[in-house]
Amino acid sequence: MATTASKRAWLDGYSWSGSERVDLTPSPSGAPVAAPRIITPADEARDIAKSDVVELIEDLPGVPAGTLGKVMMVTGFTWVRFNVLFTNNVNIGQIDRAKLRLLTKAEAKAARKAARAA
Repeated sequence: MATTASKRAWLDGYSWSGSERVDLTPSPSGAPVAAPRIITPADEARDIAKSDVVELIEDLPGVPAGTLGKVMMVTGFTWVRFNVLFTNNVNIGQIDRAKLRLLTKAEAKAARKAARAA
């Protein structure tokens, strides 16, 4: 088991804020420098969450492009995939973010209203 002194030595030079570790090693000017955060494609795909309304951009088996759907599940660490239930009652998993367009709240509300009217 690590001693308190060795734990402290490991933490020296770092400030913990939330879940991010900030490097406080001084720059040549003497000011602290924050470590850059690396953005990955998986981070960019996380703009879609469970229960969001999406539109299919390209044809998939049983679902034509332009069909609306609701995200049922988001999965993956490095490759984020989506399980979507479409309005034609077809449920497809393993859909890549590049094949989906996230609807704005106003577009999703208009789509729900149109579906109720039909």
